[in-house]
Amino acid sequence: MKAFIAILSVVLLYSPAAFGSETEVDPAYDYNLTGDGVDLQFKVVRDPIFPQSLRSKGMNWGHVTIQVDIDYTGELRDWLVTQASHKNFAEAVEKVVGQWKFASPIWKGKPISIIGAIDITFRARGDIISLDISSGISDLRGNQGRSSSLERIETANFDDLDTYPELIKSVNPIVSQNLIDKHDNTTGVFSFYIDTEGYVRLPHINRTEGKIDIRLLEAAQDALEQWRFTPPTKKGRKVIVEVSQPFTFNKNGS
Repeated sequence: MKAFIAILSVVLLYSPAAFGSETEVDPAYDYNLTGDGVDLQFKVVRDPIFPQSLRSKGMNWGHVTIQVDIDYTGELRDWLVTQASHKNFAEAVEKVVGQWKFASPIWKGKPISIIGAIDITFRARGDIISLDISSGISDLRGNQGRSSSLERIETANFDDLDTYPELIKSVNPIVSQNLIDKHDNTTGVFSFYIDTEGYVRLPHINRTEGKIDIRLLEAAQDALEQWRFTPPTKKGRKVIVEVSQPFTFNKNGS
């Protein structure tokens, strides 16, 4: 059974000298993180590497926010970088996150599925590479000028888009009429990201209206994962946007 309430925000910190050059390393160390009552344990099999191409340009700081979808068995189902000070930092994280090993997220003693944000900040001081999260916000403001808008990754506000994404493929939830009849006029509202190619990413339940059966929510999520939109753009550039979509089940078939 899938769980849909996904609330977790964690900060990933690395010890100094964990990064040195663009060579593969195998640290295999553990993290035990908590957020909003959720306990999450995972093993970092490989570290992201500070891009040497950016260091050679004099860049000594970088930040990435990656959203991870972890099911109740600990499987990393999907991930999406929703913010990065430079796309090369995003690529460094994406190269390794798929190899990390997650345990089942635990909430109130029970395994659940979550979608949560992991913030990773890179910092270079001479030959030592480390992560320092404490000054990340001020550094973000001070270093934005070093990367052009084309080099950054951002999640845009919906109202700032050039045009609203157009739905070009939709799939209806497959559920029995008997189940709908028992839960007539109930609604599940899902939040999800539309990525730069128009695909639905990381759908999860935002709220429900009425006493809805979890099987209806599962069917709606499975259908939503197959939807596709025209890519969202801001000032002519493809961006990521977070949106919501309600699914209402009632006897007339809608």
